[in-house]
Amino acid sequence: MTISDDFIFEEWEKLARLDKEAFEQQRKNYIQKYIDEIPESYRQRIVRIQWRLDMERKIAKSPLDSCINMFNQMWESLYGPQGLSSHLNEIAAYQYDPEVSLKHLALEKPIKNNVTNIRSRKLESEPV
Repeated sequence: MTISDDFIFEEWEKLARLDKEAFEQQRKNYIQKYIDEIPESYRQRIVRIQWRLDMERKIAKSPLDSCINMFNQMWESLYGPQGLSSHLNEIAAYQYDPEVSLKHLALEKPIKNNVTNIRSRKLESEPV
């Protein structure tokens, strides 16, 4: 059974209307249950993303405002300057254009540390 198997929209909608505090607690429990099912290697990133979404909900003027802001964040993470799309385009350019690959490699500094150390330092310095 997956987490979505037990999600019944009508029950959630009714709970949100009748008891906002109970709804919020159920929402948190449901999200935590989902996070607990994620492989450990991805969990820290998912927890950070969920924290950002929760903070967005908390500071928004309305649920609609919150939704719009989260929607914009999603598109920014996909198409923004450091988004997934730009990284995928960069990889494709290296793969299919040897000139781009050579220029990129000439600009890179040699890596002295192992990948784990570089990655963990980057994660620690990421804004939450």
